[in-house]
Parts: sequence; C-alpha cells; structure tokens
Amino acid sequence: MEDEETRRPLPSPVAQGPSWHRCDYAVSRTFIPELIELYRQGRFPFDRLSKFYSFDQVNQAMADSEAGLTIKPILRFEAA
Repeated sequence: MEDEETRRPLPSPVAQGPSWHRCDYAVSRTFIPELIELYRQGRFPFDRLSKFYSFDQVNQAMADSEAGLTIKPILRFEAA
C-alpha cells in the first residue's frame, strides 16, 4: 500500500491495520473543541482508548491490540 501524496510505502502496521483512515480534513481549531465537547457529554471516551503495560507484558499488549481490546497499547519501561 502506498501513500498517494508522497508515493512512499506506508509502514506495514499502518498499511495492514483494520481501521486506518486518513483525516486530512480535520481543522484543529474546530475539531479539537468538538472532541472536548463530545468527551464532556460522555460520547467520546478518549481516556479509555489507551492502556498501559509493563514491558514484560509486551505479548499481552499485542494480543489486546489485535483483539480490539485496546486501541493504543503503551509500554512502560522501568527506570534504570
């Protein structure tokens, strides 16, 4: 799959993702306030889209992402 504007191949997780959509039309001046209002109304729970995992849970993070249980798995690394 290629990006139509630049003709460069997209990274494979993006190209193969089940719900990748381009949002070229979003204008942040109006779009972000709309998202905030939807959140206040309880209609856009963005705070529940991500889930944190410790690095030793990397396989579970991938499995949850592939199963649609989390949209944005975030790995945490322990401080050295």
